[in-house]
This record gives sequence, C-alpha cells and structure tokens, in this order.
Amino acid sequence: MDPGFWHQRWQKNEIAFHTSEANPLLVKYFKELSLAKGSRVFLPLCGKTLDISWLLSNGYRVAGAELSKIAIEQLFSELGVEPKISRVGDADHHSAENIDIFVGDIFDLSGRMLGPVDAIYDRAALVALPEAMRGRYTAHLTEITDTARQLLICYEYDQSKMDGPPFSVRNEEVKKRYRDRYDLKLLASTDVPGGLKGKCAAKENVWLLRPRARGGNRRIRLMSRAIFLMGVFLLIFGIPSEAREGLSTPPVIASGDDHVCEVTSDRKAVCWGNNRYGQLGNGTTADSDIPVEVSGLSNVAALAAGDGHTCAALTTGQVKCWGRNDQAQLADLSRHSSSRPVLTPVGPATQIAAGRNHTCARLINGAVVCWGDNRTSQTGVQRPSLAKPSLPVVVPDVLGALSIAAGSEHSCAVQEDGQLLCWGDNHYGQLGHGIQEHHSFPPRPVPISGKARAVTAGRRHSCALLRDGTVECWGKGFEGQLGDGLGRDSLTPVRVVVPAPGGGKVPLGKVTAITAGSQHTCALLESREVFCWGNNSLGQLGAVKDKTAATPVFSGLKDVVALSAGGWHTCAVLSSGETKCLGPIQAPQVLE
Repeated sequence: MDPGFWHQRWQKNEIAFHTSEANPLLVKYFKELSLAKGSRVFLPLCGKTLDISWLLSNGYRVAGAELSKIAIEQLFSELGVEPKISRVGDADHHSAENIDIFVGDIFDLSGRMLGPVDAIYDRAALVALPEAMRGRYTAHLTEITDTARQLLICYEYDQSKMDGPPFSVRNEEVKKRYRDRYDLKLLASTDVPGGLKGKCAAKENVWLLRPRARGGNRRIRLMSRAIFLMGVFLLIFGIPSEAREGLSTPPVIASGDDHVCEVTSDRKAVCWGNNRYGQLGNGTTADSDIPVEVSGLSNVAALAAGDGHTCAALTTGQVKCWGRNDQAQLADLSRHSSSRPVLTPVGPATQIAAGRNHTCARLINGAVVCWGDNRTSQTGVQRPSLAKPSLPVVVPDVLGALSIAAGSEHSCAVQEDGQLLCWGDNHYGQLGHGIQEHHSFPPRPVPISGKARAVTAGRRHSCALLRDGTVECWGKGFEGQLGDGLGRDSLTPVRVVVPAPGGGKVPLGKVTAITAGSQHTCALLESREVFCWGNNSLGQLGAVKDKTAATPVFSGLKDVVALSAGGWHTCAVLSSGETKCLGPIQAPQVLE
C-alpha cells in the first residue's frame, strides 16, 4: 500500500480506527504472553493507540514502528512526555522513559535498530496491509524480532462487501503465514458489535503465537575449536586437582527474575519460585513455594539464574544448565528446554553468570566464555545484522578475568589488573563508556575511578565494587538504582553515596559484595549488614516505606554471609544457615 495513503489520512485527521480506550481484547488476553514486568513489547504500525499508555501504566516497556510523524507527535503529546529525537538508520527515533518509537517505513527497520524485544502486540499492522504485502511483512516482522512471541488481533469478514483497511485476514491465512515459525492458538473469536464500520458483519480473532522449536544441534560445527577441545578434555578427565585448589569461594545463592536457587550443605542444589520453563530443575514445570531438589545434581560450587534458566558450575569444573533454551541458554541449538540439568561443553569453569537469556562462565585460565541470546553481541560475537543464538565462544580481549556479570542483554568482566570491561546492549549507557548506542563490541574499558574487585549487572545498569570498598554505578538510574542520590541515568560511573553525619554525602564504604536486580542494587558491608537502593515497588529493599530510594538504605538484613538480588526481590543467607528474602518471593522455612 502506498505510504501516501496513511500520510493523507493522518493529515486529514481521518483516524476513526483509533479508539478512546485501550483495546478490551488486549486487556483481557495480554496475560497469555506470560511476560515479566519490565519486558519490552513491540507494536508494529502503532499510531497513537491508547494501548501504549495501558502497557506503560502496567509496567511494560514499549517499542513501536509508525509511518506517520504526526501520529507520534500526538502520541507523545497525549502521554505528556517530551521525547528525545535522533536519526537511526532511515528512521527518526523518538525515545523517552520506557518507550522507543521509530518513525519511518517498517521495512527499513532492522533488528539492530529495534533492539531485543520480548513480545509483539499486533493489532493494527497485519490488518492494515493488503494481501500482496502481508507475506513480506510477516517474514520481516519475524526476522527483526527474532521470532518473539505474539498477541495478534485480526478481523475476519467478507472482503467483497467492504474495502480495507482494515483488511480481512482469515484464520487459514494466519496459519499459512506463521505456522512454520510458531505454534498458534486461537484464544477468542468475537463478533464486532454493529459490524465493521457499520457496513458488514465481522469477527475479531485473537491469536497467541509461541515460537516453535527449530534448528538442529550444530554444536560441533559452530563451536570454537578451543572451547570444544577443552570441554571434551573436561568430560573425560574432569578438572585437575591442582587446578581445583585455585577455585575462588563461590556464592551459594542465586536469584533469577522470579526464582531462586541455593547450594545446600552437601553441595547439592535446591530451587523455588516460577518454573514455567523447568528452571527449578526438578523434572517438572510446576511452580513451587518450597525448595525442590535439582535432579541429579551434586558437587555444586556456584550457581547463576537467568529469567527462565539456571546454570551450575561444579567442583569438577563442569557446567550444567537447565530450563529455557529457545535462545541456546543451555549451550546448544536444539531449542528444547529441559527441566533437568544437562551437561554443557563448557569448562573447566570457576564462576558462572546468567543474564536474561544468555550465560557467561569464567574459566580456570581466566578466559571468559559466553553463549545464548546474542542480539546485542552480549555473548562476545559481533553480528553485522540480526544475531542468532550463540554457542559457547571465547570473549575477545578479556584476559585473566577475576569476576564476571551478566545483565539483561550486556556482560562485564573484571581483569586481574583491576580493569573493568563491558560489552553488549548500551541503550541506557549500561556499559559505562560515556556514549549511548544500541550495542557495543568488542569489550571496552569502563572509566571507573580505581581498580575493580567485582562487578554486578542489572537489567539496564551496572555497578563495580572497587578495591577500596566503595561502589560506582552507571546506566539506567531513573528508579535510583545508581545510588548517587540523583535518580537519573548516567553514561559514566557515579559514586554510590550515603548521608554524612554532619551533613552532605560521603561514599558508601566497607563493602564486601554487591548484587543487582532488575531496577535495584544491594551491598553487603563488613558489618554483615545489607544496604539497598533503587526500586522498592514490591518491597525488595526491605525496611523502607518509599517506592524508591536514590541512596542506600538499611534493608533490615543482618549477619548475612551471601546475598543475591533478582528481578524484584532480594535474598540473603545468614550465618545461621537461614535464608531470608525481601519482595514477592518468600524465603523457604527449611532447606533440607
């Protein structure tokens, strides 16, 4: 369809297709996408729909593509937000807190420009295009979103009785366009009250599209030779005893987006919380509020938990993973999730870190290996176009790593000399390089004020623990997660501060460990007390009444020996062996 058609309609304000409230079908069926708060939802040909306001008000981030500049100017005006406008490729990028809209031809929008999305909500795009364009559109949409799950709403009516748009898209066509990449489920089919535009009877069909497992196991062919040979050696011989002596003391608790795992006294592991993808590892996909033992896992040295997957580094140096695998989170391309641990070709590993859908391991020789989702080069592989999941690869330019961290779509590593390197997604400056860009590769140094001891990464921010016991953070800071008292984003590191007794502020000091959740950060002090800052909407900061804290506040946790922040919670292990959690995930009463 000629773009001029839509430009003319907006210029003449012929936009009766926009309603005065959020689509009731969106409100009713959006939960079927099973998205965590903070997930990024893409709306193709979004216009100024009030569905965007509904998504934002319910805690989701929005990305959109729209042909009409007028539509997006009206959108931001009605949201009461002044967007930052920049030129990205052939599109004008309008961005503000939690929203990015690309104004231009959707077919000029690439996966690199768009960035990672967790789901697609298509109410207006497929039905806006004539049949001759719909094949190209669905293929392009699948490519730039890497087959993200979809909530699709279509009209079905006798096309001979009315000209589109909106066009009739029959159920058979939906299946034809998407069945090769998705499992489709028709959630509802409702009559349009009064007919479509009052001209003809029509049905409004609501579809749920879930990515279909695809691809074969090309591990041997695609894996770097060095990692493959190292993994084979490990599988046969295990980690040498002299190398085991160099293993650092690992954390004994790990928090994912909405699940937690812990190492038991006998070096096994238990998990509790959400288990949609089998991330609890007990052979089921049933959620559990009490700890369940991970099947067949022993000799656990360290744990890491992502959004829907979990990994363990064993005392033998081997790495096992379980849970979601649609982005090769389990280190293979089968795309089959597993509710039980599977052995990866990675090792010998001494530390493990999990992001939203990718994982990194620090090897005994100080190298860093990453795998999984690589849409922003977070695994250490440069992609000139839309990236596909990556098998384990050695991250270039990282030597002698002492500490690693994986954020939502970025990664960081501390080297032996105290230098800190970060790579991957940089939409909010979470790499600390002083610039804001879609992604950055290869790894580059972060200009912290001293030598780093450890690093942690949240969804869109990062923090470093310096060797002098102070902390610096950078990236997204709107919720106060940077801890500098300003409550705003920063492209470079800022010092975490606390009120001084005589007035003013002083650096938070005597910190021994740091951990980052989605939008909050916590620090363990030498006193074994825990201080936290950032978002507190679900009580993840502990003994704080406010919804946010821009500087560290005492959480109420004392005598803590291990600490881990998850999506919207914080969990700690006390010296007594008791586990306590703050936020929506409750601590188990007894760990067997």
